[in-house]
Amino acid sequence: MSNYSLLSEYSYTKINNSQFQITFKIPDNCFYNLVCVSGKYTIEIKLNPGETTPSTVFIEETEIVNMISDSLNFKFEQYESAKTIIKKPSGILTD
Repeated sequence: MSNYSLLSEYSYTKINNSQFQITFKIPDNCFYNLVCVSGKYTIEIKLNPGETTPSTVFIEETEIVNMISDSLNFKFEQYESAKTIIKKPSGILTD
């Protein structure tokens, strides 16, 4: 597990024949959005409005997502400002 400024750790596991669980840690002064476009999940991590530096206190978040075409394809996008992506770890898991 690599450390990123807005993402401490992440993992993903298959729950059943149709779902995966993605678990990740983000600073407590950040928020995230989960979106799915063209069969690929993206977790966008951003600082809360008014914040300029990520906290060193991380909280665990969990999302349950459905498999698409018998696989999980996802990435994280970490934004240091409104439009600048700084890191993009990703993973693909197939059935």
